[in-house]
Amino acid sequence: MDKNKIWKVVLAELEIDTDVSHYTTIFKHSSAVNYKDKLFDIAVPSEYSKKLVKDKYQDKILSIINRLTQAQNVLRINVKELEDTRQKTYRDFSDTPMFEKMEKPKFAKSEGLFPQFTFDKYIVGSHNRLAHAVALAITETPGKVYNPYFLYSKVGLGKTHLVQAIGNQIHFKFPDKKIVYVSGEDFVNQLLEAIRGANNKGKEFREKYRKVDVLIIDDVHFLAGKEATQEEFFHTFNSLHMANKQIILTSDRPPKDIKNLEDRLTSRLSAGMMADIQTPDFETRVAILQSKNEQMAVDADHEVINKVAEIIDTNIRELEGAFLQVVTVARSRGTVLTAEFVDEILKGIKNTRTTTSVNDIVKAVSNYYDVKIADIKGQRRQKQISHARQVCMYLMREVTNTPFETIGDILGGRDHSTVMHGVNKVGLKCSENNMLKTDLKNIEKTLQIVD
Repeated sequence: MDKNKIWKVVLAELEIDTDVSHYTTIFKHSSAVNYKDKLFDIAVPSEYSKKLVKDKYQDKILSIINRLTQAQNVLRINVKELEDTRQKTYRDFSDTPMFEKMEKPKFAKSEGLFPQFTFDKYIVGSHNRLAHAVALAITETPGKVYNPYFLYSKVGLGKTHLVQAIGNQIHFKFPDKKIVYVSGEDFVNQLLEAIRGANNKGKEFREKYRKVDVLIIDDVHFLAGKEATQEEFFHTFNSLHMANKQIILTSDRPPKDIKNLEDRLTSRLSAGMMADIQTPDFETRVAILQSKNEQMAVDADHEVINKVAEIIDTNIRELEGAFLQVVTVARSRGTVLTAEFVDEILKGIKNTRTTTSVNDIVKAVSNYYDVKIADIKGQRRQKQISHARQVCMYLMREVTNTPFETIGDILGGRDHSTVMHGVNKVGLKCSENNMLKTDLKNIEKTLQIVD
């Protein structure tokens, strides 16, 4: 099996159950380098990415590769750093003779920023104009206006890109400022390590986060229900805010809708500037695809781009994924890209996926039943886990019309008959079990599925 095909399947599975910010900043920019003699080489964009993949995702990646190749493999992680375009973007006069002999600024150590996320690569439309304007204003005087800044939206609409762009622009406008970007999940895990460690570990954790100039936490809703983490974050927030340090937070919902979040935190998160990002309109989707078209050097005509933008109206991630799918299939078949070809490849997506996807379903079921995604996809057979798994199967089939084989692959490599059994079992129970019927309706509401 070709290394690129293997890696494509790995990425598809990782997208379902990895932290959104990790997928966007690391896996989306990773690649398969080589596969020979059961050694699978991949490239990730930084040393930070390498450590994170090794510590957190290596076993998961290997299990998928082993399943696809039916062999026991070894994973080797390489670093292939992305070109840093931030400095050339923001140092407007660096190429003029007047500035040639100026000493380059010394930059403070920053953590978690990825140079590919810049404002010049961020497409602005009516759906995100306010969020973008606030972001730019923050880069002019960090900590002075719009502090804290709380940005929320559904998945795949560009939150991570925008907050990373803020960090990158501040990094080059104010070289002496220390910036830390961290996902909510990583913040929790780092605190747990500090609690379990020696006495000075807690002090190191507090110094790391309370001595920054800009703190960016992606998916802050991950702190919900975690009392010790919320306590630490509360004091960190107060310390930074009183010192006029910039705080930037993202979530998939506004503060008041985050369940199991302490009232005092909800109050503080709501006290600053809040902005949301909506689903992009048709014109913005076209602009996004035109930018992608240039990046990929595809040279698709406006009819092709318009057709993809017309069919995929959910989020940016699915829009770019659909365009990549069309381009990949066309190249593999040696076919010219046309609007008719786009219709053929993407037919049914508008009707079957509307506002949801298999990824959304797995996450929604996991949240609703409070069952880990890893358990849903794993081999554990406890009643609650098995039930959640079968509900996933049913909704994936009913809502997205995904083939049984594909559902089985997504849910841990289960066979066709197992998925059919799960779908049929839930379908039969629906007619006689009002509680299950209510559960399904509640899950569908969170997915915004309408009849």
